[in-house]
Amino acid sequence: MIRGGGNSSSTYTITLTGSSSESTAEISSNTYNVYRLATFDVETITTQVGGEETTETVYTNMEVESDFSDLEDDILNATDATAVSLAESAVKLVSTNSIQSVATVTNGKISTGLVSGYYLIVEVSHGTNNAYVSTQYLLVPLENADKTVEIKTSEATITKKIVSEHSTDDNTILEDADTVAIGDDVTYRIVSGIPNYDEDAEAITYQIVDTLSSGLDYKSVSVKFSTDGENYTVDGSQNTTAIDITTDKTAAAGQYAVAQSGQVITITLSTASVKAYKSVQVTLVATLNENASTGDTGNPNSVHLEYENDYYGEGTSYKTPEDTVITYTGELNILKISDSNENLPGATFVIRKGSQTGDSLYFVLQTDGSYRYTKDSTVTGATQDLVTDKNGEIKVVGLDVGTYYAEETDAPDGYSLATEQFDVSLTIATSDDSKSAGLTLDTKGDGNSVAEASTATDGAAANTSISGSYKVTWKTADGTQKTIINKKGTNLPGTGGIGTTLFTFGGLALVMLAAAMFIVYTKKQRKQA
Repeated sequence: MIRGGGNSSSTYTITLTGSSSESTAEISSNTYNVYRLATFDVETITTQVGGEETTETVYTNMEVESDFSDLEDDILNATDATAVSLAESAVKLVSTNSIQSVATVTNGKISTGLVSGYYLIVEVSHGTNNAYVSTQYLLVPLENADKTVEIKTSEATITKKIVSEHSTDDNTILEDADTVAIGDDVTYRIVSGIPNYDEDAEAITYQIVDTLSSGLDYKSVSVKFSTDGENYTVDGSQNTTAIDITTDKTAAAGQYAVAQSGQVITITLSTASVKAYKSVQVTLVATLNENASTGDTGNPNSVHLEYENDYYGEGTSYKTPEDTVITYTGELNILKISDSNENLPGATFVIRKGSQTGDSLYFVLQTDGSYRYTKDSTVTGATQDLVTDKNGEIKVVGLDVGTYYAEETDAPDGYSLATEQFDVSLTIATSDDSKSAGLTLDTKGDGNSVAEASTATDGAAANTSISGSYKVTWKTADGTQKTIINKKGTNLPGTGGIGTTLFTFGGLALVMLAAAMFIVYTKKQRKQA
């Protein structure tokens, strides 16, 4: 047997790293205190048995620090099986007795020299912008050499996308912006990566908080889980129907619960679900309502994650930045003028979508003079007739991009009725001064994916600036508005024009002629008598 020893007067350094990378980035914003539980000498014992050598490291001359004398037996007899309970006891002792640390770790590295011994490393502050869940305390034996210690970390993520209405069964299109009509449903997909927690952690808080703008009404939510981050099912197995909560908003099989408070929808995962799965996928459906904005701000929908960033589930929490997507709805403008360029009030139109033979759409006149599209023909004020205002204009809000036709059903007094149907197709353009490069809304009114940093780690701003990024201009088929011209007196008989006047005077002349002939005839009869 051969013994080798170390110099207990030498000092060493402990470097901390995160577990998902070989750098200190995941923990650099955290602060750790280092406490020495005991010192010892290190010996290596080499034994030869049957021609084979075995080497074992043993600690000798172990001395427990006086601050931890209450745990002396536990420290001297520590094993892998008892390490966790020893660490928990040591942390409690530190917190109740204000024990002085021997070193503090910032930026992942201890600069103070440490002698060989048994150390407790405790996280005392978590970085404000640190979204990683990390082990808060661990025991480290320092054995006559510098040592790199891995802090268990895992990443919490949250992303949000709109499921395009142009998706198919074979191709799901995810985007950051879309355009729909009032009354249409918008489907959102939220994916959240769940951090790793200690198997004994209890009462873990994990909430997905979704905030709808006033232009969106909550309709339903369904939740699926994944054990591998790819296959989303209700229990991690294949061919399982997802639980769908639509109206009762109660806990689903003990896995999650949904609560609504005004425009805020909160999906709370149970502790069991958090510990069982690697990620969760939420499908949220909302309906664009009559309060929807037609401007550049659109109708945003944001999500953030509030979760326990304590590996042991002991009450510390973290809120990610919001990830925001935008739903727009269109604005269509018609101008009615005469052939002499006068604006004409009082012209009545109906609008059809998709074809010239379809049913006329319904609208509700607003206090600002615009007409808001409605799918419900029974709502108060619903009408198919759109009448030009004093400026000869009709403003329609709440339409999706697409092909539309306007037909004049009643012309202004003194003007002929237009006999054709006019193409007033609603299109969209994104101006060149978009706030961020590369942001466009295509001809379908859909926006490209932007701000992929929306995993919201390390305090990333996600898509918080997306609102207003798309500088939209709504256009008809041939410009920002459709101009329709009426001509005077070309439709006979007219509606109050020159044609009616001619017929009126013509009728009076015939009556007067008949009266004169009657008088002449009467006089002749008298003379003959």
